[in-house]
Amino acid sequence: MKNNAGQVIVMIIGFLLINALLWGGQELYYYKDTQKTKQIKAFLETDKAKIIDLENSLAQEEAEIKEIQEKANYYKNNEMREEYNSLVDDYNLKVKEYNENLAKYKSMLEEHNKKIKEVNVLIERSGKRWYLIPIPLPIKGIK
Repeated sequence: MKNNAGQVIVMIIGFLLINALLWGGQELYYYKDTQKTKQIKAFLETDKAKIIDLENSLAQEEAEIKEIQEKANYYKNNEMREEYNSLVDDYNLKVKEYNENLAKYKSMLEEHNKKIKEVNVLIERSGKRWYLIPIPLPIKGIK
């Protein structure tokens, strides 16, 4: 009975050792990919905050442009030419700033999405780990 218990303990230790070596070897093999994944994830977090800030800024700029448009329409409809003409330069400046920020936003979003694709490829490639599960196999010929 002690002999069987000793064999089971040796098998358990053997499986644990094999799994530790297998897992450790894979960790070493994928170390660079894992580190690069961590770097890209950190970059994506800070980049996401910048993108959200720019989105908020764009929304605010849109509101300011609408406000100027409404004032300009009011002045135009009430034939207040001087007031209307004074808003045209403000409107054009705001639209130019908005378009520049929108182009920057699109560029940042495109770069962000490229990084997401890159990190997904790295995760797919290096995120899988193999290990052995001790499953008893049926022995043929012994009943």
